[in-house]
Amino acid sequence: MSVDVMEKSLNEKIISVNQIREILEMYNIGKKPLAKLLGWGETTVIRYLEGDIPTSEYTEKLQEIAESPMYYYRILMENQSKITNVAFKKSKRAVLEAMMRSKLHVATQYIINQANAEINARQIQYILFYSQILSLVFLGEEIFEEDAQLTYNQMPYLNLYEALKKQGIRTIEMNPDKLSRNDKDIIDCVHNACGWYGNKAFLAIASVERKATEELLEGLKSKILTKDYLRNVYGRMFGQFQIKRYQDFPKYLQQRLIQAIGKDVFSVNIYKEI
Repeated sequence: MSVDVMEKSLNEKIISVNQIREILEMYNIGKKPLAKLLGWGETTVIRYLEGDIPTSEYTEKLQEIAESPMYYYRILMENQSKITNVAFKKSKRAVLEAMMRSKLHVATQYIINQANAEINARQIQYILFYSQILSLVFLGEEIFEEDAQLTYNQMPYLNLYEALKKQGIRTIEMNPDKLSRNDKDIIDCVHNACGWYGNKAFLAIASVERKATEELLEGLKSKILTKDYLRNVYGRMFGQFQIKRYQDFPKYLQQRLIQAIGKDVFSVNIYKEI
């Protein structure tokens, strides 16, 4: 590896002064309080802003904070005793605002709060996916902007899934008014329906759905499942199963699971495992 390539690689890994300033601004936190939250020396962040180079370990932590308000929120809540109450409240307000800028994250946190955090990251994915589909098909509108993707592990919102797996699932104070009444009604309907099944059941249902849409999937030019694609494909499938309104979604899951059982996806002890 040439010296130029090595220098470029090193520079790409080092967090910039501007990025550190953006962290302070986004989370409304001072230089010394941030260092205290992270368990660093009080002047560490000050020195980085003055030109000192962070270690790779500290750089990774700062970059993760910059990219994930959820990660910063966890750090803030676990270390609030290390900073003043005033600094804590100001920063908490700022990070909650940052977390709720995306309706996908608002919907996710609504699900977590409704379940009192007794839910796993995979279940959240299914609830989000089907809630979005039902809203698109029956109301003609999206709940959130992000598109689903075809992924190796059948996680349509993979970045969110990985963040939840890494940072944990917890209840958070939030303003649910960012979700409309229709949004909440659909999410609640899907959440209640999905609560009867485990991850194995949904993997089986996803497998049956994928086989039913195999030809259409082969025609996709990318791994993005656009909203139009979901609306058209699931609108057709719901019609085949006589699903005429989003409240009928539990019936759809039951019928799909019957298809899966008929193909010996599960053992004879299916009802103990789903």
